[in-house]
Amino acid sequence: MSNSRLAARLLPLFCLFLQAPLRAESGAVGFNWWLKDGAAVVSSPLRWDGADFGKAGLVAAGAGLSFFWLDDRMADYAAETRHHALSELAEKAGFLGDGLFVAGAFGAAYGYGALSGRSGVKEAALVGLESWAISGLIVGAAKISVRRYRPGTVSGERRASGRHFFSTDSLSFPSGHSAAAFSSARVAAWYFRESPAAPYVCYGLAGLVAWSRVNDSEHWSSDVFIGSVTGYFVADKVIKLNEGRRGAGTVLLPFYGAGPGVTALYRF
Repeated sequence: MSNSRLAARLLPLFCLFLQAPLRAESGAVGFNWWLKDGAAVVSSPLRWDGADFGKAGLVAAGAGLSFFWLDDRMADYAAETRHHALSELAEKAGFLGDGLFVAGAFGAAYGYGALSGRSGVKEAALVGLESWAISGLIVGAAKISVRRYRPGTVSGERRASGRHFFSTDSLSFPSGHSAAAFSSARVAAWYFRESPAAPYVCYGLAGLVAWSRVNDSEHWSSDVFIGSVTGYFVADKVIKLNEGRRGAGTVLLPFYGAGPGVTALYRF
């Protein structure tokens, strides 16, 4: 991907996040609550209890195990099984983690909810977009900070790189597709929570997306692990922050036509 294409994809995401929905409070415009929720997500470790630190410890242990033991093994396994049925299925499902698809799907869901009068669909779509935006910024910041080589570059070394800012060869950690897939899966499972099959379908598809990134040699297993965890827990936090919250506001959604941009929707 060229630098201009990468910048074109990042621009609407930053516009969407920085000019996110405003909430009316007592007849006046209140805080920009997407920014407020983003701050709450980032600062949530300051409010963790023992159980939360326990979960974080398990995630750290899983990431360490993946980095020091599984990364090379999973890359070798992916190369050996690339033409197996599961790997081919994962490759077909990989588009579900593409940020443009995720934003477009939630945007379409919002439009459907608005036209059909289904407020629940509109709410889920906005929660999905918010989760995608926040997790995307967290993942993007980590990619730029760590700048880890992708598999297949520099003889497959798993270290950080010294390449320039927008080199996509060194944006391996964490996986943005995995984060988007598991963020979307958490929101979809929440919306379809009355269906017993929903978690299996949603997280099964997200798992296929994550594996497709390893299968296609785009990411190491530790990249997709951290990306998946980030997407899931960001969406989980956003859902909790948004439950029961209603309000009017303006929503700016990413738009891709002849070039990148944003389009405004009014939430009511």
